[in-house]
Amino acid sequence: MAEMDGAWQVGQYDCFHSIGNLLCGCCCGPCTFASGLVKTYTSWGICDCCFMFCVGGAGGYTLMRKGYFVEGSDWGDCCYVTCCMMCCGIPACHVANESEMRGVKEYKNTQRNPNPADFREGYFGFCHDIIGCLYGHCCPWCAYAGLTSDYAGTGCCYSCCCIAPALTRYDMRHQYNIDGHCCTDICAVSCCPGCGYVQMKNELQVMGPVFLPG
Repeated sequence: MAEMDGAWQVGQYDCFHSIGNLLCGCCCGPCTFASGLVKTYTSWGICDCCFMFCVGGAGGYTLMRKGYFVEGSDWGDCCYVTCCMMCCGIPACHVANESEMRGVKEYKNTQRNPNPADFREGYFGFCHDIIGCLYGHCCPWCAYAGLTSDYAGTGCCYSCCCIAPALTRYDMRHQYNIDGHCCTDICAVSCCPGCGYVQMKNELQVMGPVFLPG
């Protein structure tokens, strides 16, 4: 697990770092915010931008910060994104500027698959963990909040309120180098949340968490 000991390369309020990003942030902050977030991942397309537009938010910003190993706090991210987005899209400008400066996140997980691979357990391979499947199906937000907390080092309450299960799966796939698509991420946690939960839980147990709390 990597420690959060770095700093932003572009200040969070340095909106004039790029006039182009400033204009885009002012005209359509959510679109600029989403496009900046997806550029931190190894592969993306228009579907990924739409996906991040819908589920990114404060959770996406937190995963970006942790992916760049920048020191900070979960709820600080939430306040910054939710409060400042109304002020001429300041977070959107920052995300766009930072992703242009840094590019794709650096994956430091030693267990990361060297080549793209599938999940170790099939989507319906929950027979060994019936209790976990029922838990994920009956109380998905609690189940996925705990899973996200273990995976990303975020608080359970924050994970429940700010990080969508599909976003956790999306980030997990990229961190572990697992094949997939944002549309399948949504379907996996929506159609049978218990199945998706057990599959991701098993992967986390094998690959290990990515980030320390912070």
